[in-house]
Amino acid sequence: MWETEAASGIAIGVRFSHPETGELVHMVIDAGFTDDGSRLADVIRTYYESDVVDLAIVTHPDQDHTNGMAALIERLDVRELMVHDIGAHGGQRLPAAERVDQLIAIAHEHGTTVTEPWAGQERFGALTVLGPDPAYYDYLSVGTGGGSGRGGHRRTGEKPPPA
Repeated sequence: MWETEAASGIAIGVRFSHPETGELVHMVIDAGFTDDGSRLADVIRTYYESDVVDLAIVTHPDQDHTNGMAALIERLDVRELMVHDIGAHGGQRLPAAERVDQLIAIAHEHGTTVTEPWAGQERFGALTVLGPDPAYYDYLSVGTGGGSGRGGHRRTGEKPPPA
């Protein structure tokens, strides 16, 4: 595993053997700012001796997680990108929604499959997404009257469903 601390985020590269096939799997979890994503691409090429990232995951849409991912996708063959399309779930007015839209567009331009990481999804026999599920975003959207991004629990005192 390779990890770099970005200015206020983290970029993580992981390589492991697929438990069923034994083939090497290359995965990235967040990618920091643009420079971090570029450095991570260099590390994957140099130390992992690969131009392929099988799966890249954006844990949340802050700049210090998404900007580096765009740089990574532009430099390597990223097969799948997992990112929540917050604009499609009532968060279209959030500044982060535009960043996510731009990241998804870059991924599509480079032939990367884009999926949303919902609870229960599995990859490579070694990764299971724990949350959230679509009900979480539905709750946030309804609870704010259309997705101001402030979560219904802040207005009503109710707790959101588990992420």
